[in-house]
Amino acid sequence: MTIFKYTYAMPQQKRKPPPPQRTQQPAANAITADAATLRALITGETEATSTIPEYGYNRPHRVRNITFVDDCGDVWTESVVTGWKVPKNCEAGFWATKRINDAILTHHADTGDRHSKFYVNDDTGRIAHGYFESNVEPEDIDYLFAKIGARWGLVGELARYHPEADALDLSTYGSTDSPMPAFGDQPWCIGLYRGFYDEAPVDYLRFAAGEQLPQPFAAFWHARRDVHRRVVKEAKPTNFLIYDVKKTAEGPMGIYRMSGEFPFTYEKVAEAHADDGKGGSYERVAHGSFFDEGPSPELLAFVDCRLAARGQWMVLVPHEDEFVSPAVADLMAGVTRSET
Repeated sequence: MTIFKYTYAMPQQKRKPPPPQRTQQPAANAITADAATLRALITGETEATSTIPEYGYNRPHRVRNITFVDDCGDVWTESVVTGWKVPKNCEAGFWATKRINDAILTHHADTGDRHSKFYVNDDTGRIAHGYFESNVEPEDIDYLFAKIGARWGLVGELARYHPEADALDLSTYGSTDSPMPAFGDQPWCIGLYRGFYDEAPVDYLRFAAGEQLPQPFAAFWHARRDVHRRVVKEAKPTNFLIYDVKKTAEGPMGIYRMSGEFPFTYEKVAEAHADDGKGGSYERVAHGSFFDEGPSPELLAFVDCRLAARGQWMVLVPHEDEFVSPAVADLMAGVTRSET
């Protein structure tokens, strides 16, 4: 089964895809605290509940960074280092923020997502956004948000997706008695680059060791694993594009392959037209690469599940030196072929 209901059409000539626009708009679907809560966090108009341990207490030495971009394009960066203590005047805000963070992290676990994107607020509302670095764990987030509060009087806010409005509809995959398998015994993450320009932000898709996704993903996981088993018999999936299925774009969807020597370039080799007669497509939001020996079908299926929780879809891109049959090429691109 494929997510894109398209038919192929060869373009007049091959050309490289244009880079996506750099501007990023905050998603309206992320959770936001009410104005009263934000004012309380900034001004300290709440009561602290207990003593806050210093950062990294009873853990190996660590440094964690937080970087975000404001609406004017300026980049802000702050760090927390083992031994940092939340200032007294920020303790109330720390606990209030932690309660919100804990609720959203629970929501992530319940919906198949994990922490990645965040927003930054002042007393007028949302003013910036960013993505956590690959080494940031849930227990780091409270302190990172406390640090930007202590330094600039700002309030961090975890983003989340709403299943009803944002996630892919997996009902077409049915249900299964097969359990949703747990992730492997080692943590893993991969960077989704949100642009084709230098210093593009990186959205890290992460998995915890032994992580258990919700059972409703099981049928989808097994179906996608079976698809990827067919793919890896002919190709070594290395590069990929990410599309947001909830965001439409004008014009047909490009079908690409990687060409040239490293660093490879995306070369358009065909176009896919929607079967709805409108000829539209979905918005391309990120790209990335797998390294080492290439991902297993099981790992690819886990990535598909995490993206599905966000309403996104991964398209695998073969290299020009790989011989890939038309049927497998369609599976990689997520399209159906109709010869005309």
